[in-house]
This record gives sequence, C-alpha cells and structure tokens, in this order.
Amino acid sequence: MSRIMQFLGAMILILGGIQQGYAKSKIEAACEKGDEKACILFFGKLCKEGDYSGCVALGRSYSLASSIPKDHHKAAVAFKGACQAGNLDGCRWLGVAYDRGRGVP
Repeated sequence: MSRIMQFLGAMILILGGIQQGYAKSKIEAACEKGDEKACILFFGKLCKEGDYSGCVALGRSYSLASSIPKDHHKAAVAFKGACQAGNLDGCRWLGVAYDRGRGVP
C-alpha cells in the first residue's frame, strides 16, 4: 500500500473518531479528501482547542506528509503536548520520535 493510501486511511479513521455529530467544515472536508495542508490546519485547530487526539493527528500529519515537506520537529511538539495532557497515543508517538531520533534533541 502506498504512503498516500496509508495517510488517507489514517486520517479517515482519526476524523471518524474525533468529529462526530456536527456539520463538517470546508477544511475538514478537504482533509478527508487527502489535502494535507487542510489536515494540518484542521488538526492544529483541534489541538489548540484542547482536543489532544487532534494533537496526535497533527503530529501524524506532519510525520506522514507526502505532498508537503515532513516536519518531524513540529510532529514531536504536537506529540509532546498530547502526552503532557495525558493522551497515551501522544506518549507513544513521542516515544517513537525519540527512538528514531526524529524532531527531538
């Protein structure tokens, strides 16, 4: 399976888990269609609003990007924020970043 298909599959699962029960924004709809810039905007907004699953999704978006440059440092920052808030997925992915030496000192 290509990296793009993996990315899209992950984003659809994340979006399904995060956002249920309200009308989708244009940014969210664009993200679901695979627009990585839209995903970063959408998940960044969720993260800033305190949705730590959104922070994890933001970090994964930065890590898995294919149509825009990957940014492992921004990914690690997003994972760290989620982890510090008690999100275990954030801790997991922060650990992966440290293990692989991506985006962390």
